[in-house]
Amino acid sequence: MSKLGSKPIFNRLALATSRSIVLAVGLFVALAAPGDAATYSVNQLADRVFSGDGCSLREAVSLHNANSATVSNDCGSGDTASDNIEFSATLNGGVVALNSRLGEIVLKAPALTIQTAKANTRVTLDGGNAMSVLVLHATTPPVLTLRRLTIQRGAGGRSPGSNTTEGGGIRSDVVLNAGAVPTTLTIEDVWFLSNAALRKPTDQGSSLGGALSSYGTLTLRRTKFVDSSAEIAAVFHAGHARIEDCEFTHNTGTRFASALSLWGDGIQTKQWVVERTLFSNNLGQAAAWLDDGGSAVVSNTSFLSNSSTNGEALFSSSPLWVSNSTFYDSRATVGGGGVLSTDAAQISVTSSLFAYNQVADLHQYSPSTSTVAFLASFNQFDSPAVDLPTNVLCGASTAGGLNLCSIADAGVLPVGFNGGPTLTLALAPWSPARDAGVNPRNLPTDQRGSGFPRTVGGVTDIGAYEFP
Repeated sequence: MSKLGSKPIFNRLALATSRSIVLAVGLFVALAAPGDAATYSVNQLADRVFSGDGCSLREAVSLHNANSATVSNDCGSGDTASDNIEFSATLNGGVVALNSRLGEIVLKAPALTIQTAKANTRVTLDGGNAMSVLVLHATTPPVLTLRRLTIQRGAGGRSPGSNTTEGGGIRSDVVLNAGAVPTTLTIEDVWFLSNAALRKPTDQGSSLGGALSSYGTLTLRRTKFVDSSAEIAAVFHAGHARIEDCEFTHNTGTRFASALSLWGDGIQTKQWVVERTLFSNNLGQAAAWLDDGGSAVVSNTSFLSNSSTNGEALFSSSPLWVSNSTFYDSRATVGGGGVLSTDAAQISVTSSLFAYNQVADLHQYSPSTSTVAFLASFNQFDSPAVDLPTNVLCGASTAGGLNLCSIADAGVLPVGFNGGPTLTLALAPWSPARDAGVNPRNLPTDQRGSGFPRTVGGVTDIGAYEFP
């Protein structure tokens, strides 16, 4: 059975939610000028709304949501412009234990930033396994930016009118239709820890986004998703997405994806970019699932020791270009798939390293004589040529764009911290991947980022790591 034939598609999203997800075309959200923004300083950790005892997060959000210059509370006076909510530096390392009796913290327009007041500080928002930690309002969501927070122990809920549990850490309640404002969400230096969206007996669709469920435009930078649980992925997003310098580890998903699931909207092609990111030790299904309706680029990214039913680390139904990435120790609980898999989309894979995987490196469900599923050049495969698509050409070197195939000793060192923010798989001095790759996207660095050039000595190595 084909991959598409094995899954109920909700008009490509109906499997998961009864909500209509149709993005407005050409809709522009105007932001307030930075000078118009008010700043509310949160100076206490207690989740309460008592008068005269200092500014709490809930009080600051209430003042922002009022969007009025005639209201005030312990956080100050309201306004009608965009706002900043900042945790005082004195609260560094503190925990806001959310009070479920007061309900979810729902965020509304206008634009809002929630962050700590200084770099290298962090405050934790704890949902107590009782509710979603933050919720974006269904009809008037803010343009939201989050920085330097830990969001933990959230429990997903249902959006109004929905029969699907989603978004343990952050849940978007936006029903995107022709008249709706798409969510714009930017998350930087945030840790999502032990969040879950667990399916309820009365749910009619799969639970989505153990850590995050969103719709619109999503940007993730230097953000971690650890120990999330949902039927579909730690992060479920429909719309444009850019993911940079992030980490997805020890997440569990039983349908489609364990860590990341990106979907289109059926109207316009969505752009998905994943760069310098780690997917490690995720369990259940493919670490990353890219459904149709998009166009994706994955570069300088490592998929290390992920486990799934078919052995998939990355599956795509949309056109995809994978370059300068590493796929290592992909494990299959059943088998029958491939580390990098597709059904009908074309995937270009360039200068990428495949090592010690339990299933074939490349796999196409529903082979088509009219579609060349994989365009592969300058790669190092542990699969023999017989287990690769017939158009993948192997050679003794990568000269002319050939691929190194059936490499039993990939010449890699144990996974470890080799510089940069995430674990990487370093090359050994004897690795055949050294000086055998290319840099087709002119990437300035390898997976580790600043200080680690992508090309050393005029020649690029295969994989996400560049030997010094």
